[in-house]
Amino acid sequence: MFLRSAAPAREDASEASGWEGLRLRLEGGLEVIEAALERYYELSTAIGKRSWKAKLRLRPELLDEAIESEPAVLAALASLKRRASREPETAGVLLYELEAARELLSAAVARRVRVGEQPLLSERLRRLRAVVLRPLPLLQKEGEQQVLVGEAVLPPPWLLATFLALGLLVAWLVSPWAVVPLLVPAFLVTYLRSGWYWLTTERLLWQPRRGDLVQVSLSSIRDSTRGPSGNVEKNLSVNRFTGTVTLHRQRLTLRHVPNAGLLAALLSIRRRKEFRHAGVSRDPRLIVAVVPVFRSMPEEAFGVTNGGPDGLLMLRPGSVVWFSKRFPGDILDSLTEAEQPGSPRAGRNQDDVPLSLRQLVDQLLLLPEEALDRMLRQLESRRYSKSLLDDVLVCRPAEVDCSFNTLLQTLQVSFADDARVLWANLSWEERHQVSRVLSLWPSWNEAAPAGLPEILPARR
Repeated sequence: MFLRSAAPAREDASEASGWEGLRLRLEGGLEVIEAALERYYELSTAIGKRSWKAKLRLRPELLDEAIESEPAVLAALASLKRRASREPETAGVLLYELEAARELLSAAVARRVRVGEQPLLSERLRRLRAVVLRPLPLLQKEGEQQVLVGEAVLPPPWLLATFLALGLLVAWLVSPWAVVPLLVPAFLVTYLRSGWYWLTTERLLWQPRRGDLVQVSLSSIRDSTRGPSGNVEKNLSVNRFTGTVTLHRQRLTLRHVPNAGLLAALLSIRRRKEFRHAGVSRDPRLIVAVVPVFRSMPEEAFGVTNGGPDGLLMLRPGSVVWFSKRFPGDILDSLTEAEQPGSPRAGRNQDDVPLSLRQLVDQLLLLPEEALDRMLRQLESRRYSKSLLDDVLVCRPAEVDCSFNTLLQTLQVSFADDARVLWANLSWEERHQVSRVLSLWPSWNEAAPAGLPEILPARR
């Protein structure tokens, strides 16, 4: 009885053709593939949206179903591949559509979360689910510390001044009541586009007022490079007028944040591998004095000077370092190695970020003393390079002639193999730091230098 009833069924299946025949031959695999294609399309569309995390959080079952059904989809995919060569018009077309949808979804996930070298779609979806459905802790790793925290309440100072000046102009030309429909939307837009940021020793976290918390590892921020066609592929940039910091490759923009210039400078420094172990406060055991100094020739050492200091002088028990304030970005690039030696870089400063010499030196002093010594030795080996010849001078205490007048609180330093003379008027705190360092030098002179004028140089 069973054999007689089964025979017509096998005969009908052999006569079936086209999609219905494929459905019968895959034995339920076609339904699995059709459901997977629908999920892949919905997931790819949601991930491509601006508020992709919010979209996925509204339908968390999409990710769960995609992850749980992956073994069944792979089994159906293997069966479909076996039939694709024999049935190109049905199985071949469906195989192409399924593989294209999987590749599109895999690429979309890789753009949103870090997946490394993981090729499996199921693992990428699990990583996406972990990012979407779990909040990001502010401190993840042991020893991770906060470097800078900021919250935007009002627009950045320059933008705020522009708004107020425009409001006063409108009030004077039109009417005071005309200021309200002009300024209220401007303040509202900048407020809604702003947010909070946390810079730690490992990551940058950004919480916009409308959206989800985003994190970027500092190690993932790369050098700006120059492509084969000559165009510069930017890495990091800042607009201090609007308070905007942009990470181009991560497609992350922090808008209207306070201290945008400082944040961008810290990112430019701390993203480099040499600063990965920098702390957030200076080691109290570190003996160092950093003073702003003027650079001049001997006959002009005590003349009238215009403008501010020419650089910073770092005094340590075993070294003396002079940094010119002209190109701090160039000095930073000389202190650090390129990510890919021999690769073309964008220019003198690898990041499109204004960097002050004081910011660079302050971060240097947050390094462990062994790392600081290693970087200064590297800088000393490059002291005669063309780019650093006039901007950096590194030597030992025995190679300098230092005159420190404790009464007038003046410091004068000359170098054995260089004609320049550096001098400074010290504050009380700087005087204490310099005295502490010089007391550890083998020999030093506290007497006033010959020809010291009775009146200190006037700064104009």
